[in-house]
Amino acid sequence: MLTPTTIRALILLLPLTAVWIIWLWRQPSKREQIGFFLACAWLTWSLFLLNLGAIYFHWWSFQTEDGNILGIPIDLLFGWTLLWGGVPLLRLSHFPAWVILLILGAFDLLIMPLLSPVLELGNNWLVGEFTGLLFCFLPAYWLAQVTAANTHLTRRIWLLALTFGGLLFVLLPLLILELTAGTLDAVWQRPFWLNNLLLQILAIPLLWGVSALHEFAHRGEGTPLPFDPPQQLVTTGLYAYLANPMQASTALTFLVLGLFLQNPIIALGAVITFVYSVGFANWSELGDMENRFGRTWLQYKSNVSNWNPRRRPYYPVEKAPAHLFVAESCIPCSQLAHWFMQRNPIGLQILPAETHPSQSLTRLTYESADGHYQEVGVAALARGLEHIHLGWALLAVVMRLPLIRPFLQLVTDAVGGDKQTLPSEKSAIVCTPKHQTESTQKEFNK
Repeated sequence: MLTPTTIRALILLLPLTAVWIIWLWRQPSKREQIGFFLACAWLTWSLFLLNLGAIYFHWWSFQTEDGNILGIPIDLLFGWTLLWGGVPLLRLSHFPAWVILLILGAFDLLIMPLLSPVLELGNNWLVGEFTGLLFCFLPAYWLAQVTAANTHLTRRIWLLALTFGGLLFVLLPLLILELTAGTLDAVWQRPFWLNNLLLQILAIPLLWGVSALHEFAHRGEGTPLPFDPPQQLVTTGLYAYLANPMQASTALTFLVLGLFLQNPIIALGAVITFVYSVGFANWSELGDMENRFGRTWLQYKSNVSNWNPRRRPYYPVEKAPAHLFVAESCIPCSQLAHWFMQRNPIGLQILPAETHPSQSLTRLTYESADGHYQEVGVAALARGLEHIHLGWALLAVVMRLPLIRPFLQLVTDAVGGDKQTLPSEKSAIVCTPKHQTESTQKEFNK
């Protein structure tokens, strides 16, 4: 019978050796390598949460005394990460996902019962196995596949956000707590209302970071990863105010998370993020960005700071303005147009929706200067707010997020802001009461 030490060594070394052999035997392409590492990053934190759940629901438990994080052996965690991420993704990626699921499931059915006494299985351990294959392996497999093929950018960017968010703000803080003999007692002993308030404060920098990530994919057609960069220089959204909003968001999140967990080491992550940004990240970025974007990048960099946000957005003087089309014949809409004009937005021209040159508009519409990018409804309103000043922009970027924007649009439609037909500039949207006086109409249209 194998000793616990031997079992733990084999679980780590055998998958590591298999990955090394496969890597030498079938040299993966650059994008396949990127997909492999991203998949392993996803598996690292998702398998950690799976094992926490397994301990809580009594699917299985670990009988180990050292090398643990919250009762989970680090060597077994990384061994299973390589087993599920390395071997299938580097050697079996041409098979359909369901075939690999069957292979991994059959392997676990044979191997996991043999890992006693290190791993003790509960009566319902197959539930945990199925959960792991579904929520850990399948997203990792999909992420590796679409990264290698360079497809599904928008969906991929959200999975990347979850991947690095899980590593930085879930796994790393728990590891720090374990290494510093910290506990979660402060959280459990704190009043519920205070925890709720702190979590809402914590969500703010996280949402700003997610919005900046979304802008990279949506407007830049790329990711913040150096080996998968955006194809266009991103100067919109928060990037019109700050050159590195994702790093600023990370620093703020570490600071608030450290306060929430009452752990100064976690809060120190804000300082480490700042040092990394002004040191290595800034140094590695300068040459690459100048080579790819030339004078446009140099002009942007001279006007937008990495850590000191602008009060008003950066918009190149020589660049044509974006357009916000607002229905002139709609009283509330024309009020909104006047509200925008009174605030002197930068790089934004307010135009009557009735005069759009190529289409009949049905909602408030925002159009980029080149006409290739368009937002409607709540998203258009948010884009317009980003042209005013930093305060409105911080609200607007959250309004545009995928889960929040549809909800806000639904609420807006429910209170009368739904689609209206506006076929031509000679037509009018009937969105005000018929008894509205002519003099009042003229007053709003001044």
